[in-house]
Amino acid sequence: MNTPNASLPLDAERKRRLLAIYAMLEKKRQAPAPSAESVIQGLQEMGEEAQRNGLTPEILDDILNG
Repeated sequence: MNTPNASLPLDAERKRRLLAIYAMLEKKRQAPAPSAESVIQGLQEMGEEAQRNGLTPEILDDILNG
């Protein structure tokens, strides 16, 4: 499944960056999923911040529904 389809010549900097990206993604993949409660809390906090910044339900409706 992890077999590359093509091989590209990479310089040392590109190899370093790709390895760093791979390590970051692998760490995220292995991290436990957030609980439903923490996701809901995060969404509520984002909504409160959006309202403080002037986003009203009417504006959001206009954005989403054209």
